[in-house]
Amino acid sequence: MKIQFRRVLNLLLVFTISIILSGTLLAKEYSGAWVLADTNKDPFEIQLSEDGTASGTHGKDMKYGTWEEKDGQAIINWGTGWITVIVKEGDQYIKKAFKPGLSITDKPTNTSSAKRK
Repeated sequence: MKIQFRRVLNLLLVFTISIILSGTLLAKEYSGAWVLADTNKDPFEIQLSEDGTASGTHGKDMKYGTWEEKDGQAIINWGTGWITVIVKEGDQYIKKAFKPGLSITDKPTNTSSAKRK
């Protein structure tokens, strides 16, 4: 009984560590500099830092925000209420933008490619 309990505890420990590491690896997949396009197809850059902060060069709308990896995608919440999602679809990354008041389950306000800088 004691050996089975230890075995279960060890399995739980390994499982917990693997979940933590997979979240860290996915976050690293998205951290760094990205080039996206706005509604007018004009390029702009964003920076996703490993500490969960985000910054961008798109006028006043995307200067500062926070981001997290959730369900295999980067979700960026900008101080203005806009939300940007970067997700890998096949062998490319896609950006989806949602205007204030929309959620990421709504139809995106705009969509473009997302490329690492």
